[in-house]
Amino acid sequence: MNTTELPKELLWFLEVWSGDLAGDLATRLNCSEVDALADLLRFYGRDGAAAEWINHHSYGDDDPDDRHIRTPETAIGYELAELIGYHPALELAEEDPETFGAGHLVLRAGDDDRFAITERTDKPADDESREIVGWAWSEQQRGAEGLWVEVGNGQTEADDLEPLMLAAWQWATRVVGS
Repeated sequence: MNTTELPKELLWFLEVWSGDLAGDLATRLNCSEVDALADLLRFYGRDGAAAEWINHHSYGDDDPDDRHIRTPETAIGYELAELIGYHPALELAEEDPETFGAGHLVLRAGDDDRFAITERTDKPADDESREIVGWAWSEQQRGAEGLWVEVGNGQTEADDLEPLMLAAWQWATRVVGS
């Protein structure tokens, strides 16, 4: 979208609300308010800021009926949406690691770099009562003869996404730029 044709007041609004306010204010907004703000930001091409508002807002949704309730399963989705919002060259796929060998969630930067995230659970995959206890990740590059080579890895607990997201942001910045 060509933003040079927008009124300066709207440009100023988009700039201010795409800044660092989300961390301070998002939990104080209700779901409809944060969705309206995120929709407006997305409409004007601020996908990363929109995802950031939703992600930060989710930290305050503690009622199971809230639209943005933050569970271990949704938390990683909110975090990855923010990452992709700021790095639109990335593609996210949901996969079956037993079939495809990468992870449950795979970020791709072109054909030669991927960041694979696999759920760690308390019970085997075929047990319906299993719960996510954390995630493992693997940074991979396509090597000789087209085979994937692991160049980094780690794991974290379900209630501490910071190491995983830090590794994902560092990987994304390295392979697609800032």
